[in-house]
Amino acid sequence: MRTIPQPGTYPAKTNAAMVVYEAKTGSLCVAIPTAAEGWSGKGTLVLGNADGVLNTKNIQTLREIFGWDGVDPFALQEIAIGEHAFDIVGEHESYVPEATDEDPNPEEVMTFKIKWFNPPGRSGMKLPTVLDDASRKKTLTKWGSKFKSNAGKPAPAAAAKPAAKTEAKAEPKSTTPARPAGGVPARKTVAGQARTSTQDEVYVALKKARPDVEEDVIAAEFYQAQDDLREGANGEFTPVEWGKIADALGI
Repeated sequence: MRTIPQPGTYPAKTNAAMVVYEAKTGSLCVAIPTAAEGWSGKGTLVLGNADGVLNTKNIQTLREIFGWDGVDPFALQEIAIGEHAFDIVGEHESYVPEATDEDPNPEEVMTFKIKWFNPPGRSGMKLPTVLDDASRKKTLTKWGSKFKSNAGKPAPAAAAKPAAKTEAKAEPKSTTPARPAGGVPARKTVAGQARTSTQDEVYVALKKARPDVEEDVIAAEFYQAQDDLREGANGEFTPVEWGKIADALGI
């Protein structure tokens, strides 16, 4: 039996030429033959939806990974194999193969399906760009005097440590935690916390909530919800922001 990777993020490269084609749904797609350590397969990105609207998120991803200018989609097929590194984000997906005379009762098969292609390192933590000298001077013009004024204030005195007390041994001390003054709980309840999620969780939940909708339509809805929250974020959101996107999608 073929070994498949665990769900997660892996560095990868192409191991064959990409293929641009029009799907039966009318969407324009690119198939990306992919090799990661110990595994190879194919991922697909939608370039244009069936309604004729370009999928600008996927196009931008391909431009960043492969240096493509975004003009001629068939130019993707000419890009050198294995020349560009990228990250893939995949998950397990199962299906039952079509029955044949040789195997009239096929068993369910588990596969590793690529859900996302990202430039190297984009799948993990992304830090802001370090400011150059000109940008630093501009920033300090706005904030520098405030920091200097604050630095001139005397530091708050350290609180005195309470004297050690000798515990009486006559009666055992209660193990019940003391409540803060005013009766306020020491820890927030779940209801008081903002909803959090991830890119994968939101997309999987959206697919489950739209079982009869074509995946390119689902992808368009998914990306539109991101743009409605923060235009041009290119999928870079905090867990709380992904929670807001899930709420906006009604999932």
